[in-house]
Amino acid sequence: MSLTIIVSFVCDSEWAVNIQRDSYASYIGHAPLLSFFAVAENESIGRVRYTFMQKMLLPCGKPPDRDQED
Repeated sequence: MSLTIIVSFVCDSEWAVNIQRDSYASYIGHAPLLSFFAVAENESIGRVRYTFMQKMLLPCGKPPDRDQED
């Protein structure tokens, strides 16, 4: 496996994590969006905010393994 493929894979996974975190932060920061999700999920606004904050910790699951080739 070449170095460019490994770097590309890591960058792609970091990019996906950043997009997910930014999306959840936007949902939490905009009250109308948060209210929309609360109504759609039939949950309280506080519960939806808490759930989104928890999803911000690991939005895409565990990070991929990085193979160190020295």
